[in-house]
Amino acid sequence: MPDKNEKDGIRFSQSRARTVKFRHNKGMSEELRGELLTNVYLKFVKYAYEKYLPDLIPAFEEFANDYQVPFHKQDPIVENLLWWRLAYEVKLNPSFNCFQDFVNENKRYFQKWPILKSWFQEWRTVMPKYYFIGNQFGANAFVAVDIETEKTLEIFLPLPTFPTPKPGSIAVSTLLPFCDSLYFPMDCFINSI
Repeated sequence: MPDKNEKDGIRFSQSRARTVKFRHNKGMSEELRGELLTNVYLKFVKYAYEKYLPDLIPAFEEFANDYQVPFHKQDPIVENLLWWRLAYEVKLNPSFNCFQDFVNENKRYFQKWPILKSWFQEWRTVMPKYYFIGNQFGANAFVAVDIETEKTLEIFLPLPTFPTPKPGSIAVSTLLPFCDSLYFPMDCFINSI
């Protein structure tokens, strides 16, 4: 729709009805949920692990040996360190990072599913945080409280291989927004207490 400016010129703007924006508090079809978890989340995790994890392993193994990190906590710590590193790289260079590389490599897919591209771009802003783990509800969901903001979050585990953190514990993870005001972890929770 054209807008007139002070000089009687015409400025054209894109219709807002065609703009696709992910809304954390809105519902989503089962098809879209499946696309989001299977063809964005799982593919990006695999992409990031293959591209960045091999460089991180030697430094972590040295750290784990020096500080005697328990074996059962090593994999979740490595996962969290990987996501911390990737989030840090976004802060250093917002236009050149693994998130943008993934979008560029999957341009045709994201053109077909622009809502998923909008959702994926939310990942650039997430940061690892500490959570107080509350009660579990359902087979794969629980409540957690962000220690810093005291905000209560409803979380579900997208993969059956993710262990449910112990209720009453303090844990660290990077949470991604999902539909219906839900969150899910990008990585495993690490129980610290």
